[in-house]
Amino acid sequence: MEIVILGNTIILDNIPVEPDEDNNVNSARIAWDNALSRATLTGSVDPTNTDNLFDYMTTTFWNAGVGTVTVDIVLPSAENINCAAITAGNWADAGTIIEVYSDAGITKVGDISGLKNGQPFYFGFDSVLTSAMQIKFISTGNLNVGQVLFGKSLDFPVKASVGLQLGKFNNKDKVIGQMTENNAFGANSTVKRSRDTISPFNLLPISWVNDVWVDFSDSHRGKPIWFSWNSADNPLDVTFGHWSTDNVKYTSSFLSALNLTVKGHI
Repeated sequence: MEIVILGNTIILDNIPVEPDEDNNVNSARIAWDNALSRATLTGSVDPTNTDNLFDYMTTTFWNAGVGTVTVDIVLPSAENINCAAITAGNWADAGTIIEVYSDAGITKVGDISGLKNGQPFYFGFDSVLTSAMQIKFISTGNLNVGQVLFGKSLDFPVKASVGLQLGKFNNKDKVIGQMTENNAFGANSTVKRSRDTISPFNLLPISWVNDVWVDFSDSHRGKPIWFSWNSADNPLDVTFGHWSTDNVKYTSSFLSALNLTVKGHI
């Protein structure tokens, strides 16, 4: 630290700050309002089951087969679209690459490969006013896809606060142990359970709660979401599942806070 004296003023130079304090990236995102529910979908394979891509169920699938296949999404009128998302595919087993386009296959706005089976992923890109979108799956094995979303994200105006709990850190699968004669261990069995991502948000402007959160909360109660707590720096940390919050209340005249919980797939 350097001390500089100017006139009667002492300036402390190079004072250390908390990590990221001088680069405040507010990149927590929720993908929720699915344009596919308003669109006409044309799949290059399995055309009768394209509804399975946006039914919010991860037990029904669209069969993409093997090779390069596309889903063209055409809206009745143009909308502002700035995100896409996927989940519940056998990505690893099928050796899948996923490409996202903001038009009919010309302008690629995102791609991903190397996901584990079932893993959700959120694609964020600059907002585009469009009525035509495309997602492309390139697989070496037979691929089944559970959910696809295109839409306009809900963007938090502040970062996730201290106290963030990521589902990947906390495996709550139930292990059933077997003990045999003389206290020897037998084979264990594991019952899979959902993962919880719990994200506190403090210092939320009341104006944002009124203008953004209330509409989302009232419109999407009981339906799953894709939640990316830091889409800029941790794009693989995405949870797809059902959401809940504690009561949202005033913490000051102009600010509020909430704790968002998402239970599901990571």
